[in-house]
Parts: sequence; structure tokens; C-alpha cells
Amino acid sequence: MTAWSVVGFAGTGLFASRWLVQLHGAHRAGRSVVTPAFWAISLCGSLLQAIYFGLGPHLDEVGLLGSALPFLTSLYNLVLALKAREPLLSPPPSTRNVAQTRS
Repeated sequence: MTAWSVVGFAGTGLFASRWLVQLHGAHRAGRSVVTPAFWAISLCGSLLQAIYFGLGPHLDEVGLLGSALPFLTSLYNLVLALKAREPLLSPPPSTRNVAQTRS
């Protein structure tokens, strides 16, 4: 396994693991929510994928372009969450009262 494979697998693994974070947040809130941690993991995973597709052993324009929108969307949403000072793993404020009753 090459170092580039490690970067590619790490990006894909991070990008896929965000769904576990989303599932955890939804379970705690008792409804569908997206936590700031979801956006942070999405940002890191899409960045690693972009690095792999753009700088890896062979240029993959399709993969590089495919990682651009998730990166930008994740960055935008994470900035909004940080400006609102939302805790990383906590459900958004609009769902906290539901989450507290389930805990």
C-alpha cells in the first residue's frame, strides 16, 4: 500500500464516518439533525479526497471536481456553526429540548 493509498482511504473513511456522527446526533435528538461534527468530518474527508485526486499517483479530474462541492458546503456550514458557538457533538439548538428529554 502506498502513502497515496493511505491518504485516499483516510479521506474515504472520514467522509463515510460522518454518517455515524449524524446517526448519533439524530438518536440523541429524537429526530433528524446534522451536528457540527458532521460538517467537520465532511470537511476533513473531502479535503483528503481532493488531495488524493489532485496530487495522487494519477490526476482524477472527476474525483477532484466531485469533492469540491462537499468541501465548500461543509466549510460553509461549519463556519455557521462556529459563529453560533454550537458544541461540536451537540444537536443544533432547535433540537436540544427534545434531546434532553430523551437522555
